[in-house]
Amino acid sequence: MFDEVTRQQDHYWASLIYAQEEARAKGLAQGIEEGIEQGIEQGIEQGIEQGIEQGKITAIVNLVKEGIISKELGAQKLNLSEQDFEAYL
Repeated sequence: MFDEVTRQQDHYWASLIYAQEEARAKGLAQGIEEGIEQGIEQGIEQGIEQGIEQGKITAIVNLVKEGIISKELGAQKLNLSEQDFEAYL
């Protein structure tokens, strides 16, 4: 048998614990959401950069295959050694 003051204190502490748990859960959910958004943005940026680089390589390889530029010049344009460049041919 609790007196009224003890019962009110128990209710008060339970309310604080509940509010703390809810805030923690909300913060965690918000953190996860922001992390996913940042991950998607970074993935898109990396994909664009990789696509541009791959397009550049493909264009230069095609110019070499068509005989428009030499292997040496192609390697130079891509900042690769001739041996590394030949792997793309």
